[in-house]
Amino acid sequence: MNKKTAISAAIITIALILSQDALAIGISPGSATFDNMMRGGYGEQTLGLSNAGDNDLVIIANLDGQAKSWITIEPALVNATLPKRGTLLFKIKVMLPPSVSTGTYNATLQLSTLNLEDFTSGSSGAKVMPGLSVPIKIIVSGQELIDYEIQGFTVGDTEKDEPIKYAIIVNNKGNVQVTPNITIEVLNADKSRTFFTEEVPKTAILPSTKQTIEGSIDSEGMKIGRYWLRATAYLRDRTLPKKEIDFNIVAVGAISLSGEFTELIIPKTASPGDKVRVTAYLQNTCDKVLDAQSSCEVLSGGKIVDNLESKELRVEPGAVGELASYFTVPSGGGEYQFKCLINYQSKQTETREATLTASGVSSQGGASNILLYGVIGLVVIVILYLLYSRTRRR
Repeated sequence: MNKKTAISAAIITIALILSQDALAIGISPGSATFDNMMRGGYGEQTLGLSNAGDNDLVIIANLDGQAKSWITIEPALVNATLPKRGTLLFKIKVMLPPSVSTGTYNATLQLSTLNLEDFTSGSSGAKVMPGLSVPIKIIVSGQELIDYEIQGFTVGDTEKDEPIKYAIIVNNKGNVQVTPNITIEVLNADKSRTFFTEEVPKTAILPSTKQTIEGSIDSEGMKIGRYWLRATAYLRDRTLPKKEIDFNIVAVGAISLSGEFTELIIPKTASPGDKVRVTAYLQNTCDKVLDAQSSCEVLSGGKIVDNLESKELRVEPGAVGELASYFTVPSGGGEYQFKCLINYQSKQTETREATLTASGVSSQGGASNILLYGVIGLVVIVILYLLYSRTRRR
């Protein structure tokens, strides 16, 4: 091995060591295109950043390019935590100025990563590692496009004389705001008779976005049995493709409500002033839609310092709901105990607990740094030995 080869191998080895966490980062989709946007228009797309590695990471985002002033990221990804073997969803939102010219505009979202333990401990060895670049393309058109579709449609079984609850996911495929015109029909098992016809609540939906519209129909007087729910959407003088789904009306008490609190995820460490995400997962184990909300007590020294609640979430039968709330670590630091449960309808799950420590030093992070520096030192020794051997032969 000559001197040049040895040095090149050493540099590559060190680069791989330093970037091993970043190599586990992925994003889907890998780019964002906003096609056929109107002047002064709005658009948004959801992307998922995934971490297949064994370390929690801090994400740092920066926007570059001619279109960056029109773009916002939600959440902002300013020191956002990407948990190990986890996913972080975020939205790219575009708001065009009314005076923009037609044409194609570009920007780039640069995502860098930092080991969370180094970041929270304030370690002098903390390093920003290579991340990802997400190309963003914005195509501005002067043509107005009005279009939408029913992308999803769900309804749960219901007990006799209870409301029939449904949810419709509408995708606005146009470049202007739209208010869908949709009707709902309840039909018998062979679809030969219509019991009710009602309008879906009017909801304005921004361009290139999806929204769930929820509603209910009174089932009073309907017999136990199988029925169909039909959704029909209209756009100007057109009737869009209909969507149908069956459901059952069952005896009172036949549907038991049950859900399982499967996991509670909280960062193990944080710094004073950090805003940490508290995520509770509910598995819907019954045949009825559950309206779920997480609730947490945060204690320090046995005293309650905060109460957290997530937004209410609709969890379909068999699905897992992700309920998120947020805790800002007080300036004094210390150890915080989280006692969390999930409420759904008139029931509660068991309580799960987790602990977060706000401190300046992480022993695990220190051990990782020692190992890292040891490997780098060994590589340097090998280089020096090779150079020394080559000099002696001369």
